[in-house]
Amino acid sequence: MLNKRFEELLHYVNKRFEAIDKKFEELLHYVDKRFEDMNKKINILIWVVSLWLTVFSAISLILRIFG
Repeated sequence: MLNKRFEELLHYVNKRFEAIDKKFEELLHYVDKRFEDMNKKINILIWVVSLWLTVFSAISLILRIFG
């Protein structure tokens, strides 16, 4: 009787751990997606700033030469 109860409890605990593992996997997937999204935004920001600095430098150089 005690063995059967212990086995049921062990089965229940294993199911709970499986559920927790699944939640952690979902959480890791969500965090990975968030980091990928942030990485994309940062890359776009870097390109925009680089383009802006290039245009500003070119305009500044043109004004120095012809101004």
